[in-house]
Amino acid sequence: MQKFILVLLALFLAACSNTYAPPLTLHSMGLYQSERTHVSPAPDMPNRHYHLDGDRQLISETRAIPALRGQQFGIEYDVAVDRLTVIHEIEFPTLTDPKTGKQFDSIRHQREVGKGTNYLGYLFEEEWELVPGTWTLRVIVDDYVYIEEQMHIYRPE
Repeated sequence: MQKFILVLLALFLAACSNTYAPPLTLHSMGLYQSERTHVSPAPDMPNRHYHLDGDRQLISETRAIPALRGQQFGIEYDVAVDRLTVIHEIEFPTLTDPKTGKQFDSIRHQREVGKGTNYLGYLFEEEWELVPGTWTLRVIVDDYVYIEEQMHIYRPE
């Protein structure tokens, strides 16, 4: 009987040691404010660039985002490994650039992130970007969606 219990204990401990810890987890979401330190060209983005921000501050933890120029919203997530390739994806109602007529319903780009807190977000810069509806932010690793959060963009009264 003792052998049987020892075998069961060994199997249990082996199973526990193989517990999977995700490489990233949600830290916070909502409205942010940041000092933009660098703008990088991105022709596939609605505003043809993206911002790499500096010191970012969470202003309000919320999913309800007013559609106002200058409003920045997003998610922060913690990475548990030193280096990780992620895909940042944002899906939104169709945006139409009035200058080019080009339509957008999502943004998707790959980037390298490191251990600590990282950010995925959007900054409303143009009037034509202020489209109410559900905007979905995703962080994907190896075709697996680790984080998916929906923000509800609304026109303030």
